[in-house]
Amino acid sequence: MGHDIAALIPAAGKGERLGLGPKPLLRLGDCALIEILLDTLEPLVDGIYITAPIEYLEQYRELVGSRAEILIGGETRQESIEIMLRDCDAELVLVHDASMPFVSRSLCAEVLAAAARDGAAGAFLEPVLPAGYAFQGRVVSRWSRDNARLFQSPQGFSRSCLESVKASCAGKGYQSIADRVIKAGFAMTEVPGCAENIKITTPLDWLIAQKVIAPMLGIT
Repeated sequence: MGHDIAALIPAAGKGERLGLGPKPLLRLGDCALIEILLDTLEPLVDGIYITAPIEYLEQYRELVGSRAEILIGGETRQESIEIMLRDCDAELVLVHDASMPFVSRSLCAEVLAAAARDGAAGAFLEPVLPAGYAFQGRVVSRWSRDNARLFQSPQGFSRSCLESVKASCAGKGYQSIADRVIKAGFAMTEVPGCAENIKITTPLDWLIAQKVIAPMLGIT
């Protein structure tokens, strides 16, 4: 894959929905969640960038040390990603959510390989039930589970893809970098995601992480 690959970890949230502070600083066993994620990513990339809330900047830096570049995050996830993209010049980037610490190294490697080949790729889960499109409190269309996909993290993008997207989407607001890429006309290559790659958002998610996923993966 070359020698110019960076991992971008937007982690500027304060964990307000969970109510326990920034989620990457939570601990499972002897490690903080961000340390678990760094252990997974380090063998795959040449550099790692993390955006953190300014109030927790020094705490992140003390924990991470020289393993990653810690930057002050933006007001939104997209702003944080733009900050990291401006700070690195990698030709291939892997964007991963800090609240998904259980991602496997093999999944990250597959996404990077697909992005290097096709320009844009991501982990996606096939839903176990059909999905509906809701508008103003009513479900107005149905998507078969065969065609619907649930977005996961990580997602990978080539620099050339991101530059093309930036030029075509200038001045427009988007929810995520994947949203920008798709609406700019780029298809993302689908890499099958993993059920244990959960996003920790609610107290129930944290309980599942502690009682189910961590023991299953041998994290103690």
